[in-house]
Order: sequence, then structure tokens, then C-alpha cells
Amino acid sequence: TSTSDEVNNNLYEFDQTPFFLNDVLSSLGDIGYIFVPPDCKPSSPNYDSTCKLHISFHGCKQGIDRIGNEYAAHSGFNVWAEKNNIVVLYPYASVSNTIPFNPKGCWDWWAYTNVNYGTKAGVQIRFVASIVRELGWNM
Repeated sequence: TSTSDEVNNNLYEFDQTPFFLNDVLSSLGDIGYIFVPPDCKPSSPNYDSTCKLHISFHGCKQGIDRIGNEYAAHSGFNVWAEKNNIVVLYPYASVSNTIPFNPKGCWDWWAYTNVNYGTKAGVQIRFVASIVRELGWNM
């Protein structure tokens, strides 16, 4: 049985900035994390091309600027994902004390980015979709 610390050897930091959509009202963090189980890595001798993807959105006050990577490392998804060959994407929102006003670093659930916040046209949804496409999953 793998421990959380052993599993977290497969947790990787990545730069989210290439996926920004030039929207100043996005409140997105510069860094995100991705967990890739050993058998989901193309270099693995046991590579499983049928690995699934799970996207995990942190809660308010759980961003990197508040608690580092604790959410990605210790939310409990990684042990489960490793056992089930599931890649976990952890995108991060960030605190913004000006415009947009997001002082707790929440994902947009009250339209602080714009009225399209919960649709495919929403800046944060489009941001995450662009990461998912880059990873090779169809949407």
C-alpha cells in the first residue's frame, strides 16, 4: 500500500500562465499541479492509454497563496487516483483584492469574472478546458 508521501512523488507543479486567456478578470494562479500515476506515464512499461482524468477545484482559502500545495498533496485524491489509473488536474485560482474582487481566492461561483462564469464561455472554464486539451483529452 502506497503512502500519501510516496504517491506524491507523482505530483508535478506546472506553469498555468501559457493557458491564460488575456482576461484581467480571471483571478487565476500562476502555478497548478497535476498528479500522474506511474502507469499513466507514456514512459512506463505498464503504460495504460485508457487512464481517465479528474479535475479537482480547490475551495475558497485553499489556494497556493494561502496553504501552498497542501490541497493537491493532501486532499486524498492522489492515493485513490493511483489505485485507479486516474490523472488528477489541480488548477489554481488566486486571491485578488482589486478587480476582480476575490479576497478568498475562490473559483468563480458568483460572477466576479462576468455573467458567463458558469458556462463554456466563462474565462475560468475556458482556461481549464485549454489545459485539458493540451493534456490530450477531448472535450
